[in-house]
Amino acid sequence: MASIQRPQINQVFTPRRGTVNRDMYIERPELELALKDALEGCLHIVLYGESGGGKSWLYKKVLQDLSAVSTVANCADVATLGTVGDVLRDLVGRDIPRSKVAETETKEAEVGIAIAKGGIKHTAEYAPREVGAVEACFSHLRKKAADAPCILVFDNLESIFSSQKLMAEVGNIITLLDDEHYSKFNIKLLLVGVPSDIRYYYQHAQNQPTIANRLIEIPEVSRLSNEQVSAFVYKGFVEKLKIKMQDDFRHYLQEHIYFVTAGIPERMHEYCETLARVFRDQNWNVSRVAVLKADKLWMRTHLTQCYTTIDDLVHSKGNMDPGLAQVFYCLGKVPREVFRTNDVETVLRREFSKSVQQTSVALLRHLLSKLASAKHQVIKKSTTGSGFFFADPRFIMCIRAMFYKNLNDQSIIELDRRAVQLEFQP
Repeated sequence: MASIQRPQINQVFTPRRGTVNRDMYIERPELELALKDALEGCLHIVLYGESGGGKSWLYKKVLQDLSAVSTVANCADVATLGTVGDVLRDLVGRDIPRSKVAETETKEAEVGIAIAKGGIKHTAEYAPREVGAVEACFSHLRKKAADAPCILVFDNLESIFSSQKLMAEVGNIITLLDDEHYSKFNIKLLLVGVPSDIRYYYQHAQNQPTIANRLIEIPEVSRLSNEQVSAFVYKGFVEKLKIKMQDDFRHYLQEHIYFVTAGIPERMHEYCETLARVFRDQNWNVSRVAVLKADKLWMRTHLTQCYTTIDDLVHSKGNMDPGLAQVFYCLGKVPREVFRTNDVETVLRREFSKSVQQTSVALLRHLLSKLASAKHQVIKKSTTGSGFFFADPRFIMCIRAMFYKNLNDQSIIELDRRAVQLEFQP
């Protein structure tokens, strides 16, 4: 029997790939249409959503579809370069040699017998008008794009969101594009980042409230749905890697991947790359044991900091605190992003009916407050009301891969401290 020809795993699942992996891209018709319409409109665009949610692939895919020319100014570079203007200068400098802004001519001249033993140094500097960073960048981008639509992307905007000075600099660039001297370049700005309140920020920023009127926000780039994750799993494992699996196992696998990665595309690529390697090492045979092995490996490889934080809290006194471990397990099951004590209590009563007695709401509230006030916070208190939310989405992923429930006595098993077995469930 001829062996099955499969692509490389890292060609199918590509968590850190800068370019769009068209083969594994999951269509988002509504978002793509909203972005396309905004790009064809007269306002500059805000694209927001949590880290790893697929913002970059979304805008790159849409820009490719429109045959637009784009250049990315990474706001994270401001930390090393200094200002947003410096980032724009750097963009130009990557494509063309740095302009020579001054020439120095030095020559020795004899000036007669009176100073025959000496000389003078004559220095002349010729400094042409220095073109501003914004104008130079816009001019360069328009030449690069020719007649095609031209987009300047400010990515990772969250890197400068806390700096009024840097945000004002971006705001000034937005304003400049209304000036006829700059509007002639016909460049549109796309602001990409985690914050969802960029327009609100400019509405309330001193001396910059009119900037909000120049911006449009498209709907949030949110997590993938269960159906989209199912399509991703089928495409990657069945169509691309040609792995044989029964429908019931594929459904279990899709549900599990959706659960542990929370439907965040970048995490899905990470996890599936890990799982595919486990399947490969088992001669492409699938099993639930392999999935548990992948959970363990993915957690320790990609969620190390989150794992260490949670593990230290649960084992603060040496042995595992069973009550706190149960609370963590329940946090992984709470269906809301912002949750209250009674939401956790509901899950606790349902999941541990045999082992939990009348745990008081006061004690549960104390444990949640303990997690919210720890040196390394797992959850944070909501600024309004008495709710909580995860300090980082990766914590909930780690919890879901880390804690399992024994089916017999409802005790908690911490996967990384236990050999992989099948008598417990996530």
